Amino acid sequence: MSTDNQENAPSADPFGDDCGSQTDGGHLWDEIQVCVLKQPGPCLEVESRWGVMRGRKGSTTDFQLVPTERLRGIECPKIWASGATNYWSAAQGRIPHYFSHPAAAGLGINSKQARREEQLHIHMSHCAPQALRDLEGYEKQQKITTDVTKWNNSVLPVTGYVSETRNYRVMKSENLSSNLFYTLRHHVVGDDSRMQYQTMIALPAKSGFYILNSESALPSGTNTCNHLLDCA
Repeated sequence: MSTDNQENAPSADPFGDDCGSQTDGGHLWDEIQVCVLKQPGPCLEVESRWGVMRGRKGSTTDFQLVPTERLRGIECPKIWASGATNYWSAAQGRIPHYFSHPAAAGLGINSKQARREEQLHIHMSHCAPQALRDLEGYEKQQKITTDVTKWNNSVLPVTGYVSETRNYRVMKSENLSSNLFYTLRHHVVGDDSRMQYQTMIALPAKSGFYILNSESALPSGTNTCNHLLDCA
């Protein structure tokens, strides 16, 4: 749920409206605060920096990791700043606890324009089987880079749910130990103001992870992770 932006006082958070205010309303932000207060409240579990809740009521294939810190979304510079919490690694660590077949589950975040909630959340959901087949095929053909400096130009078509194909920048990573928000900002986007338009997805490979990024400005691209993850 969107709320009106508030004016920044001289002593306000230097990151400003891109990260939101502690006094903002909004369903997901309200929910995670209750999780912290009631331990776990509406969450399935809650730690000091994040909680996990269902993405859809009653779902066994769609969960989301939500920071306990006020972070509006992918456009918030706090998430790629030095020392930021690695929410991608945290989410991946919870996959085995919620999915009987972890190799069928991926992670994703929507752009500012595509999301429905005004609090950062990483989807933990089943991924499209054809997408994994496409990516495994590209890897066998040595079309997927492992060089982060080449990620920006490594564009490949990937087929998601309902056989819809979109273009993504694709790279392979051995693990999620580095902050993917930082990697995206500094090796692909190059400008704080463009982060709001990005979607990013991490899908399991037989060894490591496929890291995908797209945006509407990319020819045949997309600003949502919903094509590849069952989180609509």
